[in-house]
Amino acid sequence: MCIYVIFVINLIPQFAIINFIGGPMLIKDSSDWFKNEEFWKLYEPLMFDPDRMADTGLEVDGIIALADLHPNQNILDACCGSARHSVEFAKKGFNVTGVDITEAYLKEARENIKNAGVNVDLVKDDVRKFKKPSSYDFAMNYYTSFGYFDDPEDDLTFCKNICDSLKKGGSFLIDTIGKETVALHFK
Repeated sequence: MCIYVIFVINLIPQFAIINFIGGPMLIKDSSDWFKNEEFWKLYEPLMFDPDRMADTGLEVDGIIALADLHPNQNILDACCGSARHSVEFAKKGFNVTGVDITEAYLKEARENIKNAGVNVDLVKDDVRKFKKPSSYDFAMNYYTSFGYFDDPEDDLTFCKNICDSLKKGGSFLIDTIGKETVALHFK
């Protein structure tokens, strides 16, 4: 098994004040902040801006080259969000399962999958609980969806579940973003 890690850093504070056009939002309970549907609805325009969406095909092509993937392989997109990568992989002939805990994103993912005319198996679950032993050739956790949990043991559980879900010789890609990059977008 090979794990590819692209710059990992945990940036989550004990609480966060998020200031959006609609006003500030205080999230006091950091243990469950990532389950807050309202947060994700407000944060969506920052995460999925048009430039980022336009780069999805290039990102998927780069991932395919990096991990030496081939059509008909099974891919797990952990924390898939609106399924932008899942859809691109499916268009290229991969069998894709997308897992996310945020219903609003899964609803959008279903619409994106339908509009693209592809098949993606969507699962609503917490990545600390999702496991499908020896099922995937490749798993990915793309765009800042790693390191959300207060307890590092939860991050480890997540990684173990992913690794247990990989077939022998499978690969796992983790992509995160550093505080310096995030700061550029919050001027």
